[in-house]
Amino acid sequence: MKISFWKYLFLVLWAAMGLLTSPEHIFAQETIGLSEAIELTLARNFDIRLEQTKAEVSQNNNNWGTAGRYPNITLQLNSNNRISTVDNPASFINGTYNTQGGTGTVNVSWDIFSGHRVSITKGKLEELERLSEGNVAVVVENSLQAVILQYYASLIEQERLASLEANLALSRDRYAYVNNKRKLGTGTTFELLLVESAYLADSSALLQQQLAVEMANRQLCQLIGLPPDSPVVPNEPLKTEFFSYDTHLLRSKMLASNLTLRNQFINLEILQKDVALARASQYPAISVNLGSNYTLSRFDLDGFEPAKGSQIDYYANFSLNFSLYNGGMIKRAIRNSLVNEKVAELGIEQLEQSMDYQLQDAVALYDTRRKVLDVVNLSVATSRQNLDIAEVKFQNGILSSFDFRDVQLAYLSAVLARSQALFNVIAAEVALVRLTGGILDLEE
Repeated sequence: MKISFWKYLFLVLWAAMGLLTSPEHIFAQETIGLSEAIELTLARNFDIRLEQTKAEVSQNNNNWGTAGRYPNITLQLNSNNRISTVDNPASFINGTYNTQGGTGTVNVSWDIFSGHRVSITKGKLEELERLSEGNVAVVVENSLQAVILQYYASLIEQERLASLEANLALSRDRYAYVNNKRKLGTGTTFELLLVESAYLADSSALLQQQLAVEMANRQLCQLIGLPPDSPVVPNEPLKTEFFSYDTHLLRSKMLASNLTLRNQFINLEILQKDVALARASQYPAISVNLGSNYTLSRFDLDGFEPAKGSQIDYYANFSLNFSLYNGGMIKRAIRNSLVNEKVAELGIEQLEQSMDYQLQDAVALYDTRRKVLDVVNLSVATSRQNLDIAEVKFQNGILSSFDFRDVQLAYLSAVLARSQALFNVIAAEVALVRLTGGILDLEE
């Protein structure tokens, strides 16, 4: 009964695996390279698109009109209509009369000089636009780093799937060999059950890994911005060669290209503009106000001819505003702006020092993971050689199924460990590239 149950379970699992790995399932997928994945991410990723949309506000604000260079022109029209009934012996006018009139005013107000506030404000608006573009670049960096890591994670899952498929093929051959031995009378049912159990365990592991591959590919589609049913499969060869980096060169590149640091410098320039704006309040402000009023009126009294009239006024006025004393508010505003500038400078120094530590840790982690990968590669080679020897001994009856299974699992463990070690090195290298501002170079 036990043998029948195991065989039934084996057939069920094997049929499920056949459905998942059928040609229809494979051919329905589309391969995608890393460069294509990056291009699609730049065009479709929601985080990037949202930040780009937000940046349009600062782009729209960066103009001379917002800064206050141009005059403000207004047009105002007013009407004045009234009907009156007078019954007063003491009044010169008795009866019903109405008056109609209207006034039109055109006014031009223009700040001629305000301590260079206009040019300073325009410079601040330009820095704000640069900062918004820098924020977009940071979001692009975050998205590209996530996509690159997920792309390689998907490739690693595919490599693990290939390793498990090879392991299952080995278990299948061993099962067929032991089954033939039992049929010939030289093998035992107990040994066959052991081999069959290992075969089913490997089949289950393969099914789970197939699910892991599908989930990794869906995660990649989500980061790119593709629909969840997109049949996208990475096909870039896994990187296997890694080089050492010069820490001093990396630091120079980091200080010059790291986007977070560059955004901090832009923010410092904005605060410096605030200092200049605060100091501009110490200067007098000169403005001109130009305009014209046109008034049209009509007086209509019962029994008399209507009377019409009009009046045009022109004016041109200059004003000078200069704060002589306001309780020291201007000086306090200047001092506060200088303090904010100093805080930003200290923040940059702190960030540079923190990034130096991050760079040292990142380089150390990368170098260590490279060494671990070298050790794991040697372990895989040794385990492979041991497995080849074990196969020969097993075929000759020198090695038991128990011992062969141990050797087989040791080799599988070494292969899977190599996949993880390889991904760890790739992740460490991507972190180094991100820290030194090189992620955006992948767009080109």
